[in-house]
Amino acid sequence: MPSCDPTPAPGDAGARPSRSQSPAPPLPLLPPLLLPLVPAAS
Repeated sequence: MPSCDPTPAPGDAGARPSRSQSPAPPLPLLPPLLLPLVPAAS
């Protein structure tokens, strides 16, 4: 994911900002989903 950020940034810095914020929300949602999986696996 990190390698994809720097690539599109230099080329489409004007059209990527919108997409940059899109992946941001999904990221916070993943941790909460993984939390229940960790205790369940334990």
